[in-house]
Amino acid sequence: MLNLLVFTKSPPLKAALERILQGQGISLNTAATYQAAVNLMENTFISLLVADFNLSRRKAPDLLAYARDMYPDIRTVALSPASPATAGLSGDRTATYAGTSYDNRAFREVIDGQVRALSRGGTITGVSPPLFAQLLEMEARSCILRILEKKTKNRGILVFRSGRLVDARFNAFKAMDAACRILAWEEADILIENTEYPGRERIRAGLQAVVMKSAHLKDESGAPRPPAARVKEAAFTEKLQNHVRKEMGNRPGLTRVFPDPAMEELVSHCQALGPVFGLGSLKLGYRDDNAGIFIPGTPPTTLALHPQCPRDRMTRLVKAILDRL
Repeated sequence: MLNLLVFTKSPPLKAALERILQGQGISLNTAATYQAAVNLMENTFISLLVADFNLSRRKAPDLLAYARDMYPDIRTVALSPASPATAGLSGDRTATYAGTSYDNRAFREVIDGQVRALSRGGTITGVSPPLFAQLLEMEARSCILRILEKKTKNRGILVFRSGRLVDARFNAFKAMDAACRILAWEEADILIENTEYPGRERIRAGLQAVVMKSAHLKDESGAPRPPAARVKEAAFTEKLQNHVRKEMGNRPGLTRVFPDPAMEELVSHCQALGPVFGLGSLKLGYRDDNAGIFIPGTPPTTLALHPQCPRDRMTRLVKAILDRL
């Protein structure tokens, strides 16, 4: 999920980093020129930059300054900062290493420390980005989210400051444009870095406004389902309806079963709560406004109930039927 960029020509440094990163799921990217490093930051989802001052005493500080200005979410390591030009580099997001050997515990601790910092808030899998963002807003959290979308493997970041969404990036998109695209993702893995973001606030709109705009963009880009999918939906709803009516007999219960695209957002949010609170996967649910029972799917299925239908019994019945289908 993470990419490390090292600005160097040193084979021993590259070999040491490969040993440290082995088995951690972090990709190592190498650049020997300033422009190559900039291109990698622009086109690759870099999370950690290691700058070798032995390669260029002038370009290495420039590269760190570029990363700090353009990609403030990237953590950095300055190697061999022995010149006056590198004074003051150390900080919350920049670590320094002044040695000339990389095959030692001190160097490993510097790199491992920066890698651990990227996920010091934990990792969560299979969650809905918009739902998780709303939880962070309620908790007034300050953090950087590194997000991996499940289906496409796209990556992006969302930045929160005291619960407010203040910045985002995804590919070439920044700020509001990036946030709208990330919040349209249905399921993702998220790496949480608890930190005070050093960058400026690039998103002024409230989270709900961003989520609504994201949903609007998603609706505009959505493609109609193929006929085969619609036939499959009809077969499932008819089969489920027949089973329920057979079990209920003449007692008041089901009024109808139908595909219900309007329930997609609610179902998505409910599905996301399972991993967050350790509840397991969502099988079915019931709305307290008497709208009926809903079942996850693409689209979800709704069972509309008679007002006199015993809700708990019907819920148990539908679950038992689903287990048999």
